[in-house]
Amino acid sequence: MTGVQTCALPICLAVTQSQANGINYDTPATPYQMQWNLNLQREFMGNTIFTLGYVGARGVHLFYQRDQNLVTYTTNAQGQRFYGKLNAAGTAVVANPRINPNFAVVNSAEPMANSSYNAMVASLNRRFNRNVQYGVSYTWSHCIDNSSSTSGLEGGQPIMEAYNASRDRGNCLFDRRQNLTLNSLVALPFKGTFVGHQIIEGWQLSGIFTARTGQPFTPTVGFDVSGAQPSYAGSVRPDLVAGRTADDITKGLISGYFDRTAFAAPAFGTFGDRKSTRL
Repeated sequence: MTGVQTCALPICLAVTQSQANGINYDTPATPYQMQWNLNLQREFMGNTIFTLGYVGARGVHLFYQRDQNLVTYTTNAQGQRFYGKLNAAGTAVVANPRINPNFAVVNSAEPMANSSYNAMVASLNRRFNRNVQYGVSYTWSHCIDNSSSTSGLEGGQPIMEAYNASRDRGNCLFDRRQNLTLNSLVALPFKGTFVGHQIIEGWQLSGIFTARTGQPFTPTVGFDVSGAQPSYAGSVRPDLVAGRTADDITKGLISGYFDRTAFAAPAFGTFGDRKSTRL
């Protein structure tokens, strides 16, 4: 737990305590993962094997980080949640009180998340023959969860809206849709019988080439427009502009990978409507 005191002698006022990262030692469930696969193989020319397969996995009771001392909310007639409101001057969002006003953010890990992984894998491997060996491997996969983006060790942040963890369900932070790997080895056929011939014998050339698609990311507003006071103010996500869809956001250009005009800041006191890691 951390806290800071503000002092104006002779009086010191202690601000509320907070916790950036913790874990409940009375954890009711054990995280586990199930895996399954199916492979078909065919041999060609006596030394080359082609493999085509499917790999699946599911993670259950995975840990995610969530604020346990939530900011309370109000709802309007449409059921939209508001965690704060603008002050009279219109210069800042005043947050609603927390469940326990004696504490600020209290982030803690709990085993409530899940994940799924599905992949098609294909490979072609030539065993070493006539001084040559090579391999080609390709994977087309998709990983979905609501936990990897909440781990600071993986570059993520705690659950954005602690009352609704499903809004953080999306592409895994480490999701790489396509992976291609090439490898080769060639034994150089240099031989000799002269003195010192060992210097030119036994040499090999090898190489590995890898290409993969980029990892997903999530656009954020950059400040706490919600008033919910998340531990990472930059974790608040924007709204998608009316008429735009997730499919027409990405431009794929060096000058701008995605169209920023497709997003808008959400209303004060609210979270944006975007889910996690969608680009």
